[in-house]
Amino acid sequence: MPEISLGKFNLSIILLLFLASCYNDSQNQHENKVDSISNNKQVDQHNNQVITEYGVDISKAFQLIAKGKTNEAKSILAAEEQKKPFDTQLLNELAKAFLSSMDTSEATNRLEQSIKIDPTQSQAFFELGYIYAAKKDTNALIIAEQFIKQKGQEQQVAHGYFLKGIYFVNSNKPSLALNSFTQAILNDYTNTDAYIEKAILLYDLKKFKESLSVLNKSILIDKFQADAYYWMGKNYEAIGNKVDAKFYYEQTILLAPDYEIAKQSLEEIK
Repeated sequence: MPEISLGKFNLSIILLLFLASCYNDSQNQHENKVDSISNNKQVDQHNNQVITEYGVDISKAFQLIAKGKTNEAKSILAAEEQKKPFDTQLLNELAKAFLSSMDTSEATNRLEQSIKIDPTQSQAFFELGYIYAAKKDTNALIIAEQFIKQKGQEQQVAHGYFLKGIYFVNSNKPSLALNSFTQAILNDYTNTDAYIEKAILLYDLKKFKESLSVLNKSILIDKFQADAYYWMGKNYEAIGNKVDAKFYYEQTILLAPDYEIAKQSLEEIK
């Protein structure tokens, strides 16, 4: 593997340590949800967990970010980081906070710091890879390959193919992206993120019936996915079935009352 240096962050060496740790612990399976929290119950659970771990200040920062008051939130976060600069969990929480405020540079910086402290963090590597993929940074492919090399650990392998899919989508390579998402699903049929991303890509390619088929499979696995219902609505609207489109937009809003784009789509279809 070629050595890749990102400032003080040496990705190639850190990845080797990460890969070794994964082979030594075959039970280290991680559930991944990179998307923003989609309903109030999950938000409350997350805030309660943050309060338990770090106190009210960090929770307040997340609430400020949700309200769009990112500068106030960042001041709080910076103060907390000064107190615990080597706390990897705090650094990961800070990365999520910065990502919520669309500050990918600061999010990347915190994840890189966290991984440098503890290279065995599968979830942190996945989130860093996702940011790289969204930015069309080829480092995403390097991280993805490390996940794919973990033979016998299907969830981890699926995460690698998922990252490749996101990278190829953003690099305007739809056929490679479709293949990657398909491989992610074949390795872990419960990876609903891969189903939804594949369905969105099929929708963009105007393959609406194929997209609906993929979304139906995703809903069979988890019937509480607001994103899946929203894209069901989008597909039905695209093929001219406004009755079913209306139904699925309504289901989306029932699951996620703050899903603004679904509300807008429902109003437009009415």
